Amino acid sequence: MRFFRPSRLGWIVIGILLLPIVGQILFTLLPGVGSYVVLSGSMTPSLKPGSVVYTHDSSHYESGDAITFVQNGELITHRIVRKTTDGFVTKGDARTYPDSFVVHRDQIRGEVVLSVPLYGYLVHPVFSRSAYLYAIVLGGVLIGSAGYFFIQME
Repeated sequence: MRFFRPSRLGWIVIGILLLPIVGQILFTLLPGVGSYVVLSGSMTPSLKPGSVVYTHDSSHYESGDAITFVQNGELITHRIVRKTTDGFVTKGDARTYPDSFVVHRDQIRGEVVLSVPLYGYLVHPVFSRSAYLYAIVLGGVLIGSAGYFFIQME
């Protein structure tokens, strides 16, 4: 009996699926950087729900920078529209009006330096689409493995 060995294409697919998870782990362990999943559409079209944003903690933030910050225990990614003496006024790109609160420096987790669309569905299991994606991938692997096993038996 022979065991299933993935082809090169199989290894490439596995690598692509594992890449965001490895990225999440690395960006969690490195100091001054972070990775977060966009859960709402407040930053569309620049950051769509399901995107993973990677941030870097900077000592200098300006108007136009997209930042991730904590507000009332929630992580929010919005763009700085104005700097005040108290902090920063922010706004989601899809919103008409600025947020009703001021973001203080100690609330900021970092400036968005990179976003990867749709990877959030792989690394954040809260999304209902993630459950479907995992079911489809797992089902495909099981069906493919069974088909390969039966072909090898003949």
